[in-house]
Amino acid sequence: MLRRMIAAVLLPALAACTTFGTVANPREYIPVRQPRQLWLKGSDGHVLVMYRPELVDDTLIGVVRGQGHRRIPRSEIQTVQARLPAPGRTRLLLASGALVLAVSALWVYRHTGAQNDTSTLDTGDQIVAPRP
Repeated sequence: MLRRMIAAVLLPALAACTTFGTVANPREYIPVRQPRQLWLKGSDGHVLVMYRPELVDDTLIGVVRGQGHRRIPRSEIQTVQARLPAPGRTRLLLASGALVLAVSALWVYRHTGAQNDTSTLDTGDQIVAPRP
């Protein structure tokens, strides 16, 4: 049950912090970001997913499911897409989380605060604790 609750919170958080988009300059992006996977659209229009890609000279080298280790010259690739950071979405997620936390804390305070505390009774001069 706890695992499901944690997953329900974390999965949207992970999705909110990244987006899927075209890599403008693969020659700079791949060595710096070292993505786990890239989506490659070939010059003939087919799309494949390459795992653990590396750029050596002008060739992408990586693992393609069902095809094993592949080397694809950059000239045969029309577009390169990857998961990219989404700072705007991340800020929105953090702000929403803070708002939910604040509203929850306010609700808890109003419904279980000191005004509803009946563990001691004030009888004027003397405080009487309830019997255990």
